[in-house]
Amino acid sequence: MDTRQVPITTFIETFSASLCESAASQLRPTFRPEHRIQAQPILNQLKEPLWPPQADVAAATALVLQQHRGALIVGEMATGKTRTSVGACLIRGARRVLVMAPPHLLRKWEREIKRILPDARVHQLKSLSSIDLIARTPLRNHLPLFAIISREKAKLSYATKPALVLKRWKGEHGLVDLFCCPHCGAQIRDADDTPLTPETLPAKSQCRDCRSPLYDFDPNGPRRYSLADYICKQHPTLFDTLVVDEIHELKGKATAQGIAFANLMQVTDRVIGLTGTLSNGRSTSLFYLLWRLIPGLKSAYRFHDESRWVDIYGIRETRTTSIEADQVVEHGSQSKRKVYVTVLERPGISPRLIPQLVDKACFLRMEDLDIALPPYEEHVETCELEGQLKENYEQLFKAAKPLIREARKSRDGHLLSTVIQALVAYPDRCTSEERITNKFGQVKFLLPPLPESIHYPKERLLLRQVEDNLNRHRRVLVYCTHTGTRDITPRLHLILKQAGFRTAVLTASVQAERREEWIEDWVKAGLDVLICNPRLVQTGLDLLDFPSLRFFESDYNILTVRQASRRSWRPGQQQPVDVRPLMYAGTAQEQAWSLIASGIKASLYTEGDITSHAMAAFNQEDDVTIGLIRFILDQNPQLMSAENAFRDLARAYQEQRELVGDPSPQPPLHLMATSPAVEQAVAIAPTGPAHAQSPELSLQLGLFAA
Repeated sequence: MDTRQVPITTFIETFSASLCESAASQLRPTFRPEHRIQAQPILNQLKEPLWPPQADVAAATALVLQQHRGALIVGEMATGKTRTSVGACLIRGARRVLVMAPPHLLRKWEREIKRILPDARVHQLKSLSSIDLIARTPLRNHLPLFAIISREKAKLSYATKPALVLKRWKGEHGLVDLFCCPHCGAQIRDADDTPLTPETLPAKSQCRDCRSPLYDFDPNGPRRYSLADYICKQHPTLFDTLVVDEIHELKGKATAQGIAFANLMQVTDRVIGLTGTLSNGRSTSLFYLLWRLIPGLKSAYRFHDESRWVDIYGIRETRTTSIEADQVVEHGSQSKRKVYVTVLERPGISPRLIPQLVDKACFLRMEDLDIALPPYEEHVETCELEGQLKENYEQLFKAAKPLIREARKSRDGHLLSTVIQALVAYPDRCTSEERITNKFGQVKFLLPPLPESIHYPKERLLLRQVEDNLNRHRRVLVYCTHTGTRDITPRLHLILKQAGFRTAVLTASVQAERREEWIEDWVKAGLDVLICNPRLVQTGLDLLDFPSLRFFESDYNILTVRQASRRSWRPGQQQPVDVRPLMYAGTAQEQAWSLIASGIKASLYTEGDITSHAMAAFNQEDDVTIGLIRFILDQNPQLMSAENAFRDLARAYQEQRELVGDPSPQPPLHLMATSPAVEQAVAIAPTGPAHAQSPELSLQLGLFAA
């Protein structure tokens, strides 16, 4: 028998017709056109009708809720998930709907509901009394009542403090002070029988003797109570439907907002989850979300079965790092080998996970809406290092190699992450001292600050970009990642202001629920440039007044980049949208953007983008940080430049559009606007390894074996 191995992409291309025919004969769609026809009389009650694809998804979601307790609407940014979920609630006949949303989207939710259902009652839940008021409010018509709650207010409760009582005990060597339980008086000790103090007492501890709580209300803390807990305890039958916006942000195992979501699920009959980015490319990003949403998974997996979930639906990698350690002894030296074994989850999701999603999730793309949007373009803007900045960066890059090797040998995560951060961020903050220290605080490398009076190349590039856009009457939104301890926004604000541009900086001090109004006020006052961290506006906000977006710094979180880049390209936009990452050529910044460009495809896999690009998720770099380490150590010379990465994506997208005969004159949607519907029409074999993102730089356990 002649057997040979072929790449999976070649197999699919060769037998695509047979595979599609077999799948069509075995898979019968649950939703059919007649379901939308049956639901149309109900949808006709909306003042602003849903677009046909939105109506299809609304009817399909209502159909899913007849068979399952939870449903997911996975809609690309700006596809109208809010309107679609309202339509689904109306079709299903919901009476009292609780909407859990990010705090900066509360006004938008209220505005959208009123726009399509002006006669529906809409309330924001901001206090315990507002919940009691909703409970007493009768339903005056056939329309559902909508109550909108901020996920922050839903989760936040009162502060607590240790309630231990200090008592004096007689010991073998005299009197000693020990902390005791305030209820039974027993000494408080840990599992090793070591006495505990208020400083060492674990959170939410209980007395081992009487099981009483050892924490009490802190009168000096904020006086508040979790609204989710109050609903569950005082009004458990008040709401029949729960709508959770940006549900992917509630995927944490034991986060306060994840627990609040789980508690609210217990007191509602049906749940609708909305998201534009379902997964970050790793199977664990879906485990706790689906475990809470799908009751059947609870019988198959326990709450702590994350590891078994990865074994079945993800990719696990075991790394063994061997380090030689020389030890001086009395008669010479002795060599010992230290071996470290690290087990990691790699990016990649098995196709076996699809059955868990396919009958519970409805996917919606911008291409499905078939609406006329202005062109969306992305270009890489590079500039060259020069002068003293170039010399300093070369010193830093030269010092980085031995520092990374030292960090990996000594298992110093602080030193390793500091080196990588410096390589990426130093050119943008060169007017501040660059100090690299190890975990003990010892300075390993130091660069003095450069003069603040000089405008450096990327800053000059930004000034030219802003001037060019304002000459064409286009406002500019500038994204900066470092807005905390190494904040670069004050310098950018000063430079732009000195150049005569009206500039404002949106900071985290602006309350989330006021950000939309804050931006509108500045726009009315004649704002030219808005500077902010992309995470402040990444979800929900419509920033139509800013058709030009500039990433002054890169963000390692792929979900953040995808969300933030689409703030302006939405229905209602009249101008072409222009997104441009700015970077220094030949530096770690360029490599970071190249890895981001490759890594975005992995997160599209679970959203219907089952193509050769998505299947490359099984051959990806672990994350952006590890990719940068290998670039620095010359272990990955095949990394393409960011410009080539963007150009490659643009070329592939254009070829696909030509193959399917799309006459649209729009320029290709390069990186962040990849079209799964088009990609499914043709498979392109990957020419090299794809790369995935790093959720956070603090994920350091895998970096030592890079």
